[in-house]
Amino acid sequence: CALRVSRRIDSDYSEVAEAWIPVTQRAVFTARYRGEQVLLKAFAAGGDAEADIERELIVSQLRHPNIVEVEAVFFDPARCATYIQMAACPCGSFRQWALTGTAREPWKIQSAGAQVLHALSYLHSAGIVHRALSPDGVLMHSETGVRLTDFCWARGVDAAAGGVRDCTANPYAPPEIQESESVPDADASEDMWAFGALMFEAHWGTIPFLLPKADNVEVTGYPNARLVALLGLCLSRSPSARPSATDALVSSYFTVSLVHDLQEGREVSSSAKRIEAFYAFLEATRALEDTSSV
Repeated sequence: CALRVSRRIDSDYSEVAEAWIPVTQRAVFTARYRGEQVLLKAFAAGGDAEADIERELIVSQLRHPNIVEVEAVFFDPARCATYIQMAACPCGSFRQWALTGTAREPWKIQSAGAQVLHALSYLHSAGIVHRALSPDGVLMHSETGVRLTDFCWARGVDAAAGGVRDCTANPYAPPEIQESESVPDADASEDMWAFGALMFEAHWGTIPFLLPKADNVEVTGYPNARLVALLGLCLSRSPSARPSATDALVSSYFTVSLVHDLQEGREVSSSAKRIEAFYAFLEATRALEDTSSV
C-alpha cells in the first residue's frame, strides 16, 4: 500500500498529545508533522489490529467529502504500535464540539447531522455498514464541516457475522445488537439507530434508553416536531421501521429551515442570528447538492 511509510513518533512528530479515546478504544493523538497539525490513531500490535487498519484504509479511499482521508500508515517499533495519520480536525470530535463546553446552535447541529447522513448514504450504497458510529468517530474539521472515521467495525452488508469482533460494548449500538447473545449480520439500519442516538444526545445531553417492551424510544420535550418525528423512527426497536440514510436526508427536518421555528420559540432573538441560521441552512443545502454527484 502506497500509504505505508517509515516513520517514528519520537523523531518525525512533535507536540504529541492524547486527544480522546473513541468507542473502539483506539487512542487518538494530536501532533505536528513537518509543521502541520495532524491526527494520529494508534493500533497496538496483535489481535485484530491489522484487519482494523485495512478496513480503515479501504473506507477512507472511497473519496467522499464527509469521510476522513488517511494520509499515511506506519509502524513504530519503539512503541510497538501502528499509527494512522489523518488530517487535523481543529474542532475535535463531534462529542467535543456539540456535547462539551458552549452549546452549539440548533442549525449547526442540523447541518452536521445532514453531513453524517450523506456519508452514511454513500457507505450504504457501496455495501458498507459503519457499525461504530458515535460522537467520537465523527470529526469536525471546521464549525460546519464533518468527517466520519473510526471504521474498525465496518462490515459489508452481505458479509456473515462470523469472525466479527463483539461490538455490543458500543453504547450507540441498536437493541438487536445490545440484546443479542451473538453478533448478527451487518445491516444498514444499525447505523440509522446510531445516527438517531447521536442526534438525540446532541439535543438532550444523554444517550437514548429503550424500555424493555417499548417499540421505540420516547422522544419528547423538544419544540421541533420534525426532529422528534425523525428520531422516533430512527430509534425504533424494529430495524425495518428505521428510515434509510437517503430517506432521512429528505425528511422535513433536513429540508426545512429552522429559522421560523426558532423565531416562534424565541430561541433566536437577534436578526443577526436569524440571518446566520438561514445562511447555514442554504450552505448545508448547497453542500448536500454538491456531494450528491460524488
